[in-house]
Amino acid sequence: ALLIFQDIGDRPGAAQCLQSLSNLLQMESRYEEARVKLEEAMRQFQDIGGRLGAAQCLRSLGDILQMETRYEEARVGLE
Repeated sequence: ALLIFQDIGDRPGAAQCLQSLSNLLQMESRYEEARVKLEEAMRQFQDIGGRLGAAQCLRSLGDILQMETRYEEARVGLE
C-alpha cells in the first residue's frame, strides 16, 4: 500500500501507512525500526501541514521511548 500511495502522489496516505507500519513494528518489539518509520511519517505529516498526524507520531514516539525505559526523552517528546 505504501508504494502505491507514493506512486500516485498521495502523501497523506503514505504517511498514514508509515504510521501503521510503525504500530506493527512496535507490537513485534522492533522499537528502533518503529521509531524510524514514525520519524519519517512525522516529517511527511509536517511537510503537508498535517498537525494531527504529526502530533500522533510524537505521542507514539513517546510510547516507544517509554518501552525502552528512556523516560526523560519520552517526557520531553510528550510535552
